[in-house]
Amino acid sequence: TIEEKVEKSNVFDFSFYPNPVKGNLNLQLNDAVEANYQIVNYVGQVMKKGELTAESIQLNGLSSGMYFIIIDTGEQKVSKKFTKE
Repeated sequence: TIEEKVEKSNVFDFSFYPNPVKGNLNLQLNDAVEANYQIVNYVGQVMKKGELTAESIQLNGLSSGMYFIIIDTGEQKVSKKFTKE
């Protein structure tokens, strides 16, 4: 498929810390790109979303539990799981 032929250097990725998170989720993007984010709970409800304008997202209003962060660059979407304490 086309997705399998994408070179590794063109694949967007990110990392974050801490996990579990208490207040702010700090992001490290491997490229300086314009991107949007969504915080989604385990049943798929979007709990928070916006444009990535900083390297951290404030999550104090979220209940404890498991969530996914989805980063969308317009060309690619990458999601990762994290726990909110």
